[in-house]
Amino acid sequence: MKKGLFVVVVLVLSYAILAVGNGMLGGTEAVAGASLTGTANGFGGEVSVTVTMDGSKIADVVATGSSETQGIGSNAIEQLPAKIVEANSTDVEVISGATVTSNAIIEAVNNALASNSAAGGASLTGTAEGFGGEVSVTVTMDGDKIVNVEATGSNETQGIGSNAIEQLPAKIVEANSTEVDAIAGATITSKAIKEAVNSALESAK
Repeated sequence: MKKGLFVVVVLVLSYAILAVGNGMLGGTEAVAGASLTGTANGFGGEVSVTVTMDGSKIADVVATGSSETQGIGSNAIEQLPAKIVEANSTDVEVISGATVTSNAIIEAVNNALASNSAAGGASLTGTAEGFGGEVSVTVTMDGDKIVNVEATGSNETQGIGSNAIEQLPAKIVEANSTEVDAIAGATITSKAIKEAVNSALESAK
């Protein structure tokens, strides 16, 4: 009887050690999930947030608002995101003395989460170098299906690169893939859009 009990204790301890070890190793891995963005008006101007999701859990929130008052609104920018992550909710108390900025952060996070729900999936972002500068994309996913692609590149040549900005996203959505033909005459911008989309999709893995 004692021998049997000893075996059970050893097995339990072994399992516990393995569990702790896995937890420690898991802590070094980057959070895998969708990055959502949202904005709202703060005290001094626009407040922006990037919300990283891990399934249905809010894994990280980064807030920016360069026009918010230093020492007041900036306190909310620095402190409130951690409270939202800890609570896994925007139902948190505002930072004392920074009610307006706190409410803007909360509203921006809610906007980010709402945009994700409305789209029926994750909104992913990616960038790549085009002909005139950086090309950015926002890719909306519904499961493993690309349901929308928006591209921007204000420095791409009008009437050439701009054609790729306007036309290529629809082709990617239709094909549910970046394996599509470049827009005639706009090879570099087309390539940048496809690279940016691939980068966005890779970030979700």
